[in-house]
Amino acid sequence: MAPEPVDVNLIHRLKRALKGWLPDFQTDLAWLVAHDRGSEYKAGVDAAGTWMLAKLRDLGCDTAVYPSDEYGSAIAGTLKGQGQGRALLVAHLDTVWPQGAAAAWPLRIEGTRAMGPGVVDNASGSLTGYYVLKALRQVGYDDFDAITLLCNADEELGSPFSKEIIQSLAQSRDAAFILESPSNPDEIISQRAGLMYYDLRVTGKNAHAGVEPEKGHNAIQELCCKLNECQQLAREGDVLTVSVSTIKGGQRPNIVPDYARAQIDVRVETLAEAERVDAHFREIADRVWVPGTSATLDGGISHPPMQRGPQSPWLVESAQAIGQELGISLKDTFCGGTSDGCYTAVVGTPTLCGLAPFGALYHTRGEYLDLSTVVPRSTLVAGLVVACAKEKSHGV
Repeated sequence: MAPEPVDVNLIHRLKRALKGWLPDFQTDLAWLVAHDRGSEYKAGVDAAGTWMLAKLRDLGCDTAVYPSDEYGSAIAGTLKGQGQGRALLVAHLDTVWPQGAAAAWPLRIEGTRAMGPGVVDNASGSLTGYYVLKALRQVGYDDFDAITLLCNADEELGSPFSKEIIQSLAQSRDAAFILESPSNPDEIISQRAGLMYYDLRVTGKNAHAGVEPEKGHNAIQELCCKLNECQQLAREGDVLTVSVSTIKGGQRPNIVPDYARAQIDVRVETLAEAERVDAHFREIADRVWVPGTSATLDGGISHPPMQRGPQSPWLVESAQAIGQELGISLKDTFCGGTSDGCYTAVVGTPTLCGLAPFGALYHTRGEYLDLSTVVPRSTLVAGLVVACAKEKSHGV
């Protein structure tokens, strides 16, 4: 079904409000970038969560804290309305950067580029969620049931704590909008690869490599045979890549190695393909090429694929229609990387990702946010919330 026509007047009212707050956005961005928020620095991420909670409460949001002993707490703010339609916005407050990065690499703005640790991954995404809620409140739009912004604190680790929270919240929502930056400024993402991690370890037996090699059982040779078999899967079905990421083994050149280990990264398009890969990898681990060796295999699905569902075309068309009104031509893309959208999609919630302001080179010292994309991208997200509410009120 085609999306409802864009409410042009409302879209431009939202855009004007967001444009007027761009200096405030940059001030808030400076605060976040100036504070260390590495995933493993719980105190720093919790401080950012407390700061964001205060801002959400000032908007009149109902707030919630999901505490963790090991990771930073996830926080959420829910704006209540008078209509129908329940949307979930997902961002994260943690970064990949260690303590000390904020002081060593303070926010710098050159033209339209803002640079600093975590500036685009994901400070700008978290702030986009907040300013979307603020804009909807400012223009008086409340024809929705509830809009929740969830900011987690362990996304850069794969959301080991918060993924269950994300899935639980997503199950009661009509749509989930993931506030990660797109790979290119004219993209949105309706589909992502699933990620599987494996740790393959082989045990053999030491022996002198020159005097009595026949008494040894070569663990490295066995590991190579297994990895060769694993690699064959990259040519089959929906398996996108099989990448051996690390490999270790042996002690020195003149000893038959009794130990070898490899870590493997696998990307797939579908859950069915993930299950097939897992079964095949376990069969390979059990099979023996070098007599006297044995193996163990740990791992499995880290992120399920973010697959397109029946409502995905509607979400994409809605985003493109809003983008057209904003002067943005948006392409729907597939991404081989993962995000928290993998967790919202797997429970059946229509999901769209790559919606936040554009930036690039994240996880490097060149990371930057293109400030010229903040207003149009934030307006796009606000427009999608409105579109979700309108479709729900019309019984779609």
